Amino acid sequence: MANHTALCPTTTFLGQPLYRDKRTEINQQEVNRRLDKYYWPYHKQLEENLNRLKKKFGKVLLWDCHSIRQVVPTIQKEKFPDMILGDAMAPPLQSGLIETALTNLDHADYSVNHIILSKAVSSRGILESLRRMSMPCNWK
Repeated sequence: MANHTALCPTTTFLGQPLYRDKRTEINQQEVNRRLDKYYWPYHKQLEENLNRLKKKFGKVLLWDCHSIRQVVPTIQKEKFPDMILGDAMAPPLQSGLIETALTNLDHADYSVNHIILSKAVSSRGILESLRRMSMPCNWK
């Protein structure tokens, strides 16, 4: 069975417990506390900065980087590429940016893949978690 990234995971990608008490879920009150303390303030500040920069320069590129092991058999059998470019559900007119990046990175010594972020996030359960909590989810 594939491992999925939850909003508040309780295990590593390899199935090892993150908590000493080996809990298998985080109660809703704790999820809400973490959202209020960390998630929403961070995203509010990020949105304010993006809006400020967009107003100043007209366009903004958000380079959002994460790290993950290249081999995580509990998620997928194949090795992950060095870089995964997501489009944050960008309108088709903005897809040229992804195509330009893919073309330029094609000549580098990296393995690169392009995913449609809405499907990737959804398949990992994050969007569903937010929807179940009736929270807005703006992935702009």
